[in-house]
Amino acid sequence: MKTKSPSLISSRLSAYYAFKGLDRSRPLIGMDDGEKQPLFTMNNAHSHWTGTVKRDVALMVRHKFDEGEIVHQDFFDRTGLGFAVQDGKSISLYSERGANFPDAFQQDVPVTSMSFANKLYFMSPNFPMIKTDGSSFQKSTASIRPGFAVGIQGRIYAAGQLNNPKEIAISRLFENFPDDEIFIAEETRASSDVARADFLDLTNVLGSADEITGLARFESNRLAIFTNDQTVVYKVDPDYTQKEIDNRANIQLGAISHNAIAQVGSDVIFCSRHGVHSLIRSAENGLTIDSRTLSYEVETIYKQLLKDCIGPRFVNATYDQDLGRLHIFFPMKSGLHKQLVAEFRRGYESLTWATADCGASRCGSFLAGNMTFGTRGAIYSRLDETVEINPIDDITDDFIRPQMTVETPILWHGSIDEQKEAVALIVQAAGAGRLRVTAFDEQGNEVLVEEISVELRDDNPEKFPQDSLDLQFRIPFQLRYRGVQLKFESIDLGSLEILGFAIELKKA
Repeated sequence: MKTKSPSLISSRLSAYYAFKGLDRSRPLIGMDDGEKQPLFTMNNAHSHWTGTVKRDVALMVRHKFDEGEIVHQDFFDRTGLGFAVQDGKSISLYSERGANFPDAFQQDVPVTSMSFANKLYFMSPNFPMIKTDGSSFQKSTASIRPGFAVGIQGRIYAAGQLNNPKEIAISRLFENFPDDEIFIAEETRASSDVARADFLDLTNVLGSADEITGLARFESNRLAIFTNDQTVVYKVDPDYTQKEIDNRANIQLGAISHNAIAQVGSDVIFCSRHGVHSLIRSAENGLTIDSRTLSYEVETIYKQLLKDCIGPRFVNATYDQDLGRLHIFFPMKSGLHKQLVAEFRRGYESLTWATADCGASRCGSFLAGNMTFGTRGAIYSRLDETVEINPIDDITDDFIRPQMTVETPILWHGSIDEQKEAVALIVQAAGAGRLRVTAFDEQGNEVLVEEISVELRDDNPEKFPQDSLDLQFRIPFQLRYRGVQLKFESIDLGSLEILGFAIELKKA
């Protein structure tokens, strides 16, 4: 119901707004901040740059197939996807143009990809590289069997070979060389030719038990080499003789897998055993290459997901450039795959976190405004945030939007020991759809369950509690307690946004 606060009751408002996203860095009982309020649970929702909580956008089917699960996907050009499907017996490759390569890799192995010279290359350890332009697939004639690779300065840098875990194979400089990839074993050019193939042996750089786990392009001319416990940076050049280690990089963190590395603007984001980090230039001198940890607020969640997933090698990350969101996918043994999602606003200073399980997506890819999600039996595309969803639309197999769940920590409205007497719960919400509100006291007892219907309107308030209460939802809530925890859940398909809420308390 929508009402004004009764004028005869002497009361005060304890308001909560400007939400900061998911935070598990503090105990449940020690997170009551009021303004800039962190949230204990935020699933399938995100903290908007304005401080409101918005339900995640819906997904629409982009491509369906009969059986199997997509374990990897990437764009071969601006409009078309190539993807790897595991059907229980092996992993086969497909393109959206109808090409396929059956039984490319064995089942339950990590699959990676790289775009180079207008081709998309698929890789898995101990298997030949397989490339496609979307119209057909072709097995590489190169002798190397890398687990992953990256293209920099006109060359392929490949690593993750089971027989050479500390070595990087470097291709011949691309000069429209044809369909055959030229590495050391295939090289015929004279040793004085600066365009010839080469290799980089890190045996003397890495510890005896360490090995290369991933590669990334850092800026335009640097190769970031990730291992289990450190990151080494090399300056590279089209002239293979000019490569050299960058001694201004000192990163004592490694990456859990090649797929768990993502390009975010000019920076590189990577997942370690401990959390999520950014490889960046020092803000102080612009010369030193350092790392910055981004996941303090969700470190406990991250480590638990990493522990529960099928293995670190299968974790992968994708950056949605249009929405500024980093999706980290954790494939789970149950098939109910999970995500950690970071939203970047104004750089790292406004970073917020959330979780997601939309469609039980296992992997994602982004290019040219298209963000896609790979699941069992389908690839989904993210809808634009401006698309309004009618809450009463029929649910079809071509459309998914999982339930939004948002939970606060225990709210004390000041003193932990003080007994409070509530009069009403006031909620500011925008969009369209039904929202279930549940309240629990400090002992975890359910003390309120109420549903409100939000309707689209042009004058939805944007700040709380400055607008008049007749623009808000006032729910009678008569209870004595020390602390209260609130849960907000979407019920239908509507596009909901929580702008703020408040507890109306009797004055002592």
